[in-house]
Amino acid sequence: DAELFDAVRELDELIVSMETGKPIQRYPLTIRSLMRQRR
Repeated sequence: DAELFDAVRELDELIVSMETGKPIQRYPLTIRSLMRQRR
């Protein structure tokens, strides 16, 4: 399920940003471009 997968990725971004202290805005662009290449 693509929607579920996206939700998991978003949660993953949130966790990464919390752990590293980096702003979350860096991640969505990278992840979404990677997801587009996969699909």
